Amino acid sequence: VKLSIRALVSIISVIIVLVAITLFASGVFDFPKVSTVNQAPVTNSQNSGVDLSKMQDIKDLEDKVAANPKDYQLLLQLAHLKNDAGLYEQAITNYKQYLAAYPTNADARVDMGVCYYSIKNYDEAIAVMKDALKYKPDHQIAHMNLGVVYMATGKMDEAKKWFQKAIDLGPDN
Repeated sequence: VKLSIRALVSIISVIIVLVAITLFASGVFDFPKVSTVNQAPVTNSQNSGVDLSKMQDIKDLEDKVAANPKDYQLLLQLAHLKNDAGLYEQAITNYKQYLAAYPTNADARVDMGVCYYSIKNYDEAIAVMKDALKYKPDHQIAHMNLGVVYMATGKMDEAKKWFQKAIDLGPDN
């Protein structure tokens, strides 16, 4: 299958827009909270990819979840925060706990799949994102993320299929 230059540029443009939307939605470009407490700056000299500035927020939310173990929205918030902080394995644990109570939440499944992708567990990322599509077959971000995961595994034909499906679901997005 040969793609015209225009089709290729369109696909690349859609991918860039979808990635930008995902980054904005995940809060990557949010301004950090300003603390009124004077504290020494936290530095991460080993550059592990973990955002240490979120550790206090995580601790606070963990305390709230411990005090309210049936508050699954708090648990989901905690999973998202750990995901954003780069604590992917911990986030996966929290997503699993949340999904035990709310198994049909496709968004949480996709987010957990992104965590698996981030730790390079591509097989599990694919499985989890495909599971999300069982609950919400038109989940455009799941299709796009599956394309990204397949691209990371070197399966370009498979990646193209998932990217095309994402485009078909929302060519204007």
